[in-house]
Amino acid sequence: MGGRARVSVDDGSTPILDRLVEETSRLESLWSRFIEDSEVSRLNACDGAPAFVSAETAQLIDAARRAHRATQGFFDPLMLRELAAAGYAQTFDLVAAGRPPLPAHEPSGIEVRPSIQDADVDTTAGLVQLPAGAAFDPGGIGKGLATDRLAALAVDSGADWAIVDLGGDVRVRGDQLPFGEFRIDIAHPDGSLLGAVGIADGAAATSGTGKRRWRRADGIQQHHLLDPRTGEPAVSDLAAVTVLASEAWWAEAVATAAVVAGRDRGVALLEELDVPAIAVTTLGHTIECGPIEEFLL
Repeated sequence: MGGRARVSVDDGSTPILDRLVEETSRLESLWSRFIEDSEVSRLNACDGAPAFVSAETAQLIDAARRAHRATQGFFDPLMLRELAAAGYAQTFDLVAAGRPPLPAHEPSGIEVRPSIQDADVDTTAGLVQLPAGAAFDPGGIGKGLATDRLAALAVDSGADWAIVDLGGDVRVRGDQLPFGEFRIDIAHPDGSLLGAVGIADGAAATSGTGKRRWRRADGIQQHHLLDPRTGEPAVSDLAAVTVLASEAWWAEAVATAAVVAGRDRGVALLEELDVPAIAVTTLGHTIECGPIEEFLL
């Protein structure tokens, strides 16, 4: 899923760990946009036609729709074609290395861009229909939901507690942590330690424009967080946002929306949703939002 996975459980037995490894691979095979026959790739290839998908994929699309609505449209993963046009058409390792040559940007030509809210999802039947002319990128919300599912699987398999970290998305699950709460360090975009929070049962996710950056074929600097209003990499005065929430998929979506929205609208959104969060501006200033003080160590 484009990052390192770390798992800690109170029962480190091989059966539980094997189940978690197998589930990670299974979710990757369902959701990766870089796997040609994944469910997401096949769904995108339908170009507006309905398709039956697994319960997990239907849940992912439904979660994306709910996040889009709650974040006033600032979170929208239905921009894979725009992301590819910006140069992120292959795995990030290849993009960063410039192999193969990055494509030049081409406008999508869509006068009214559809949103994930326009998708039809029947989670009971497992039927999904995306808008024609658009494609879904699981991205951060897929990583967050996978983190939640792995933590749940560990507890359901007999562990009293589990800590799952997928590429920086952290989910702490269970009510018998021997150390009371799990410490999560929050990094400043400049690489220094910004602070730390403690979570007993919940999640944390950080979104920002600093890590996944590349130069397009025409030399223009790009990053992976697109603004749904323009279809282009967001021009934001927020460099990074860390959100704490009950679930990692929600923390991911809200953090991304806040960065895309920018300082004024992003901070207002965080306060409106009443989520504990820390935002860092492009000038390096920090802003504490919601009940974050309750979690600071």
